[in-house]
Amino acid sequence: MKNIAVFLLLVVVVVAGACKKAKSPSASLVMSATVNGLPWRSYSATVAFDKGPGARIIIVADSTNSRINLQINGYHGVGTYAVTDSGTTASYYNFSAPSGNQQHAASSGSIEVTSNTQVSNTQTNIKGNFKFLSSSVSATNGLFDVTLNLD
Repeated sequence: MKNIAVFLLLVVVVVAGACKKAKSPSASLVMSATVNGLPWRSYSATVAFDKGPGARIIIVADSTNSRINLQINGYHGVGTYAVTDSGTTASYYNFSAPSGNQQHAASSGSIEVTSNTQVSNTQTNIKGNFKFLSSSVSATNGLFDVTLNLD
């Protein structure tokens, strides 16, 4: 049994190491928004950058019983990205819903990157704002300030 656990751990480490993404818990993270009229603020986050064709950046921020996930496909730095079917997405996850975990995918909105500054050879700071609307969730006044580790 111990050998199986060690083998599974090794498989997880190898698979995670083979990914093309640079992930980093972002120590300088700030993400906040107003969700359905109430203040929302993250306590932790992960930032990922897929360096492949059509560069993609993903920011996942967690609060006590919820998560906001922003994804920009075709990332090229400062600019406004419309939430569309082309891969730029925004979602709100409610982990304490009476019927279980619920994802509320945005049907409209925007993610605006206002600053993309390289702070070292291995880190880039990305700042911006966002807003989105799903059938039952309105996220407004969204702000993010994250550091992406590139190594």
